[in-house]
Amino acid sequence: MSLISTNSQKDRDMLAMKKNGLWNDKTRRILGNPEKPVLRQLYLNTDDDKIYSILDKYFYSVKVILWDKATSDSVILKTIGISVLFDILKSILEKDGIQDSYDSYINSIKDVNYSSHYFALSGGGKTKLRRILKFKLGFISELELQDSDKEFLSGKII
Repeated sequence: MSLISTNSQKDRDMLAMKKNGLWNDKTRRILGNPEKPVLRQLYLNTDDDKIYSILDKYFYSVKVILWDKATSDSVILKTIGISVLFDILKSILEKDGIQDSYDSYINSIKDVNYSSHYFALSGGGKTKLRRILKFKLGFISELELQDSDKEFLSGKII
């Protein structure tokens, strides 16, 4: 949802009121554009096919490069991994815009040990995973890493 809205409940309520006939406008334009999530304009324009295409291309790259090779205990297959992958897509779209292929991005993060106990299945593990992937993609600098992240990246933590 963070790709299209900063307040999905408000959007839902506004659309429900529109559906009940309180407004004559039958599009999503009534939602306005006060915030600017990366895919907001496509959503407001009801360009759902374009949104689907972006998600399809991105997760196709994820599937082929990461998921198909992942072990069953890999955090990238778990809820926190998928959540972080959406965060990564948001960062890609914010920095580089819509891409024809996301392979180069996913290839940059394929050598991470996603089965490591470093990424405990918790909020802390999600934060660590997000930092590691954003660093590997060049979205954050080494200065933003924790010392334990640096140890993990150097192979000292398995």
